[in-house]
Amino acid sequence: MKSIAKKLIKTAKKEKIHIVIRFQKFKSRSLTVKNLKVDNSDLLQKEGTGIHAFTKSGNMGFSSVDTIEDESRLINCLKKSIQLAKISEQNSFEKIKEIFDLKKIIDSKTQKAPVDPFKIKISEFESDLKKINRRIKEKYPNFSATSIAKFYKNHLHTFRSDGTDVAFTAMNSNLYSFLTINKDGNINQMFNSTHSFGYELISEAKKINYHYKLLDNYMQYIKKLYKAKNLKPGNYTLLLDNSIAGVFAHEALGHLSEADHYYTESPLLKNGRVKKGEKVAPNYVNIFDEANIKDRGFYPYDSWGVKRKRVDIIKKGKIKDLISDVITYKKTGCNLKGGAKAQFYSDIPCPRMSCTQINIDKKKTVKLNFDPLTSKVEKVYKVLLKNKLFKQYKEIIYLVGSNGGMVDSERGNFQFASVLSFKLTRDKIQLLKQVSFSGITMEVLKSIKLAFGKPRFFPGFCLKNSQAIIESMSSPLILIDKNKYITVG
Repeated sequence: MKSIAKKLIKTAKKEKIHIVIRFQKFKSRSLTVKNLKVDNSDLLQKEGTGIHAFTKSGNMGFSSVDTIEDESRLINCLKKSIQLAKISEQNSFEKIKEIFDLKKIIDSKTQKAPVDPFKIKISEFESDLKKINRRIKEKYPNFSATSIAKFYKNHLHTFRSDGTDVAFTAMNSNLYSFLTINKDGNINQMFNSTHSFGYELISEAKKINYHYKLLDNYMQYIKKLYKAKNLKPGNYTLLLDNSIAGVFAHEALGHLSEADHYYTESPLLKNGRVKKGEKVAPNYVNIFDEANIKDRGFYPYDSWGVKRKRVDIIKKGKIKDLISDVITYKKTGCNLKGGAKAQFYSDIPCPRMSCTQINIDKKKTVKLNFDPLTSKVEKVYKVLLKNKLFKQYKEIIYLVGSNGGMVDSERGNFQFASVLSFKLTRDKIQLLKQVSFSGITMEVLKSIKLAFGKPRFFPGFCLKNSQAIIESMSSPLILIDKNKYITVG
């Protein structure tokens, strides 16, 4: 790739054109087993090149081609990008002069999987996933049991005319379990997912057993849900478990913090500029986005070849920064942190999250000596009693798990569905039918009162501009005070 990149850069310089070249090799494989039978098997391999061409004025043209080796096709792709850049200049399209301010970087990083999933035979893959599915089906014989394992390997290599040469490889794996039952026309489904980097996710007993524990902790309530009562819609004090708090961080706040809202606006912006220093939460609340080499969503260099740095979105309760890229950082008054991502070489990069994390200061965090995700609700309840929280709050609605939802990033509104919900009072624990959690993002932030336990990570896939990106989120349990702009029901 280096020799071809040099030829492309040399050709572009003759035209007085600055270029960014994105080579990509992507692999994924997945297998679905439903009720002990293989339901679907998939293997995807994509490789290709995206070339961004910039005129001296900063006007850009982009073209892509599905090869990283065919020199003649790559030269034709470059010529098309140059042609489009010149058309952009003639029509006075948006200029991106900031591309010329970037400093040269040469580096490479590799996220390694303990067990390479692409070296495993399909017969072994089928056997291992069937074992997992069989264990679940035998324990819950009245349910339809589906097990899905997915593996990803993404290699990106970026070159720029200034001599930048950065490459990295990211590995990800997911194991999903779905249990579904139809009783008298009422369908109930429990869902669980765990993640790692490679095939060890479905071959190592420790990881598989943790997956079972998470699923079993949900399933203990499945029969009781039919008799559970509905919660009257209203405003309540809420306790969000790690997963739904993490989804809130990603969906409700994380998307607001992506700096391409410059073109549409968001509650973190005013007239296109970040509201730096505006207080939006108590001073013990910190929310940031980053992904290190041991995290899911690892992306050490963005699609423009800029080093990805930690973005402190909210620090000590105040807005500090946005997830920006070379196109948006100056426009929005942010620091350049290398936030641009594209799903494939043929896509246009835009600001995206990696791992959005809620961190609450220790003075406002109650320690837990257990994992709430694999523990019965009684353990969490005892912690609330021990800390005398029912003296201050008559009732607390505890939301467990996330079943997805909707977000309006421009207005800052959201609606999520929980997997389980409980009404907790001084005297009892009451299981409720599944509820929705909706409201205004900025109202949730200012209503954060306490955290419980350490932050825990959850896998995610985020869809934006028709591009699905592997990402993650992390949060402790979060206590949200009653607020008229936050509704559950």
